[in-house]
Amino acid sequence: MKTENFRLIRWQWILSVAVLIGFWAPRASAQSHLSNSGPSWQVEGGFLKEPYLSQVTETSIVISWETPQAIPSVVHYGPTPDCELVYEDGNPAFRHSVEIDDLEPSRKYYYSVEAQTEQSPLASFWTAVPLGSTFTFAVYGDTRTNYAVHERILEQILRFRPCFAFHVGDLVADGRKSSDWHKYFEIVGPKTHFGANIPIYYAVGNHEYPRESSLYYDHFYLPTNSLEGNEKYYSFDYGGIHFISLNSEIEFKEGSKQTQWLRQDLEKVREVSTHIFVFLHRPPYSCGPHGPEMGIQKTWCPLFEEYGVDLVFCGHDHIYERTRSINRVIYVVTGGGGAPLYEINPKEWTAYAESVHHFCLITVSSEGYQLKMIRIDGSVGDEYAGR
Repeated sequence: MKTENFRLIRWQWILSVAVLIGFWAPRASAQSHLSNSGPSWQVEGGFLKEPYLSQVTETSIVISWETPQAIPSVVHYGPTPDCELVYEDGNPAFRHSVEIDDLEPSRKYYYSVEAQTEQSPLASFWTAVPLGSTFTFAVYGDTRTNYAVHERILEQILRFRPCFAFHVGDLVADGRKSSDWHKYFEIVGPKTHFGANIPIYYAVGNHEYPRESSLYYDHFYLPTNSLEGNEKYYSFDYGGIHFISLNSEIEFKEGSKQTQWLRQDLEKVREVSTHIFVFLHRPPYSCGPHGPEMGIQKTWCPLFEEYGVDLVFCGHDHIYERTRSINRVIYVVTGGGGAPLYEINPKEWTAYAESVHHFCLITVSSEGYQLKMIRIDGSVGDEYAGR
């Protein structure tokens, strides 16, 4: 058996010091992120939150979970269902988040997490593919209140077993309420086991109320390469493709830290990334009732055009819409994950629009990318191929 090295972060009593000395920098490999703060709601059994995945690379992945009692963190994992390797951290915690490293690229691994006398169901993941490989990822958003639809969307996505998924915001109806997050993690956890098998990245939405509540940031472990070194906006690479998650709920005017960072990030990758995909909540173009976010259209769209962004995925309006090429950029509204649907009012920029619960499936290859909008019933509603 193999026991990984780890590093303990005690969130409560070193939080202010951590900000000063750089604990919010990108997390190093083979470490654990534990919290001794108690659970935000009461449950029976060994898991408050079943394991959920994030930050997958060619050689590592982050596994997170939460328990009603403070207990050690133990993960059994390996390339076979026997899970012959063990990660163990003896420091008791309620919130657990560990990074397993020394993995091999483009390989399937199985794992299970201990919680006292219980063990999570056997789950699996694939490490990231090497540069130039073909891969598929899913995008969806605005799951919010219709829990049955949310479950069905995740079940449909699981049929395709994407390498990862991206949620464009409004995960819950009210991000200030612990009960809403309980329901969210019940759906991605025991209802579907989606989070245990598919790494999920996020863009924050207005219903997370990020200015008023820290619960969104408390629950997720995302990249921290923003200008401030936190998870409010970030980027990562996968298979030679650059992905950017922007935050439409904080300052984004010209000269803001986020916009400065965006320009710097795009400048670094414009010549080395095969494609650039951007994710945010409020759409700069939409034929739904919210309409275009003109501030984003004025500030960020010129950067998307200048630096060759291929696709921009958004939510907020509970519809599907794909625009025509606007100065070589395609904008997609994919807000059909479970919130009540809105009417569409196609505009001059609209290539295709539909009021339907859905998700997007994108396949990237050496020949370009293919975007499909797949309805909740499994039928294909829209297709687009780009190079």
